Amino acid sequence: MVHPPRLILLLLFVSYSFLFAQESTTSEPKEQVIRLVGNVQFWGVYTFGQQYFDTTAEAYQPMANGLNVQVRRARIGVKAQPYDRLKVAVITYFDQMGHDVNAGNRGGGNPGWGSETRNPNLGIWDAYFTWQVLPGAEWLNFSGGYFRPQLGRESITSAFAVGSMDKAPSQTYTRRHLTGRSSGRTTGFDIGGDVFLNEWLTLNYNLGLFTPGMSGGNNLGSPHRPLWVGRVVLYLGDPEQTHYKMGYGNNYFSRRNGLSIGVGGSHQGQTEAFFYSRAFSLDWLLNWGGINFDGEWTLLHRNGITSPVSSAIVTHQARVGHARLGYNIHLRKGLVLEPQVMGMMMNGVLSNQDQTEALALGLPAGNDRVIDAGLNLYIREQKLKLTLHYTWQQGNAGEAEPGFSGNDYYNISGLGPAKRGNWLGLGLSATY
Repeated sequence: MVHPPRLILLLLFVSYSFLFAQESTTSEPKEQVIRLVGNVQFWGVYTFGQQYFDTTAEAYQPMANGLNVQVRRARIGVKAQPYDRLKVAVITYFDQMGHDVNAGNRGGGNPGWGSETRNPNLGIWDAYFTWQVLPGAEWLNFSGGYFRPQLGRESITSAFAVGSMDKAPSQTYTRRHLTGRSSGRTTGFDIGGDVFLNEWLTLNYNLGLFTPGMSGGNNLGSPHRPLWVGRVVLYLGDPEQTHYKMGYGNNYFSRRNGLSIGVGGSHQGQTEAFFYSRAFSLDWLLNWGGINFDGEWTLLHRNGITSPVSSAIVTHQARVGHARLGYNIHLRKGLVLEPQVMGMMMNGVLSNQDQTEALALGLPAGNDRVIDAGLNLYIREQKLKLTLHYTWQQGNAGEAEPGFSGNDYYNISGLGPAKRGNWLGLGLSATY
């Protein structure tokens, strides 16, 4: 439970610090402070063996194999540094253009299947500022706005920086658990920094307070509780960053020799949907020579009453995670070839009663498995790369078959209950 006096004291401290340092922060505006940024992923996806659930026959029916050409992700926005210690970012998105529900890769169509206009949706992806509280103090930064709570590794790493064809789907389960949104974004503030202890030991930390958008609402006549999220990372050897930021990478192209070990957790008290919701996470990244090895394991945990007519309090959990291994092979003219393999898992409850209760609490159920393997050719490191990958997908609905839709393997946005197929993908990723 968040005690109002403690929250007020924290906000007063931040406000006082800002006012105390405001004169030195804003007295020296920078020149050429605004720059345009953009990213795009252009994919061709060929899908094998996908099935939809025929409600009339109460059985799965095959869907035709086929090619789908799509703009998987597209972002454009501005980043600015109007003062020496203040940075601002506003990024828009128009993802999933051309994504057909028959395609095996995850994510909904844009716009939704059956839309009359078929025009891409445009929205805000990130909108936040980061202010360095004291001059030169990388250990104390204050961020606020609409952004990702810092938990785990995959959710806070850009899709343009991972080695798999797409991000590990485990991040989607974590994001929904925290924020109620697949994008993982919500409004709040964060205090974080980098503490450089010596040449081979660095500590990174973040502690944030957020207002997530859970289904059913957070304050419709019931107690409202904000979401607390914290993460601490120990860098052994080379750190991942020399200046504090809230976005991370996985491949440093053999320039980093170091190990990152992170632990984190979240807590949200009683809302309309549950009595409490928690998550605990362990994540890592190893860069050594040409090796890039990252992963995470997260426990999703909720407690509550699953029916208005029942007084029984139940507790359920789901476990999600991934591991990804790649190796840099440096070619001529600055080209880098990276063979890569990634495995992802989601383990939820399997019995009928447990699944009904878990889904009522907003937890996923059943099992979800993904294996991705392929090649990345970096032409200008992360600024321009080609990818060729094959993705295997499998699930287990437990006792709920057929027609189960309790996790992302068995539920296709715009189509409903289904079984996802495997897919071969060729992609171009560009960042500027």
